[in-house]
Amino acid sequence: MSVSKPINSEEKRQQEIWARTKKILNFSEGEEERGLTLHSESIVIDSLVPGAGVMPYSNRIVKSLETMLEESKPYGDIINEIDRLAHIDIVENQEIRDGYLQSWKRSGVTCANRALWPPGEPGFRGALKNLSLSKNKLDRFEEIKLALSANDIRRVKKEGGHAILWSLLNTTVLGGGFDISEELNNVDLFYGLGVRAMELTFNYRNFVGDGCMERYESGLSHYGVKVVERMNNLGMLIDVSHSGYQTTLD
Repeated sequence: MSVSKPINSEEKRQQEIWARTKKILNFSEGEEERGLTLHSESIVIDSLVPGAGVMPYSNRIVKSLETMLEESKPYGDIINEIDRLAHIDIVENQEIRDGYLQSWKRSGVTCANRALWPPGEPGFRGALKNLSLSKNKLDRFEEIKLALSANDIRRVKKEGGHAILWSLLNTTVLGGGFDISEELNNVDLFYGLGVRAMELTFNYRNFVGDGCMERYESGLSHYGVKVVERMNNLGMLIDVSHSGYQTTLD
């Protein structure tokens, strides 16, 4: 199976999307110019990029995706395989690599939040594997930096580059809630590795609190309060996406 340029011209696709957008919004030329200027001058943060993030997909990825869908592969397996192939394409194929950087440039995104929780392996080990994969890719691009602070994001904007913010999509990556002291230390571990945000729950109940799809709302557990305190002490962003209402209030 060959790795070739994206099936559709990325530039052509962007032009088609922009043409439809202008038709829907029906703004004047002056408004369009002002909007594009504001976008280019502003710090733009994409709160969640899936897999490899801002990038064109190669023929190999599309064909692999079609095969996995035909075979009814689990969602987590599909995401992991796409992520793996995208990483290989970006690192090893110059044409895909150039397209990847062009996609970043055209998007106008200053910083993108890269979640380090692969659905196929959602635990501690899976998060570390995902982090290692992302770091390997980042190390090969001078144009894309890891954001460890707000100043890092401001700096890459000034330099005309881009940044990645690492986050965790569920506190289950800390462990199973059996050894609280050790799992609280894992918050520090991930922070030390460069993670700057963590989601408390993902739809359903875990040892920290209730997700937004649970039947009942109990809010944060005692363990959850300790996790939030540790995150606050470190300066890690607390993501309440997918969390239950009471958990979010707590």
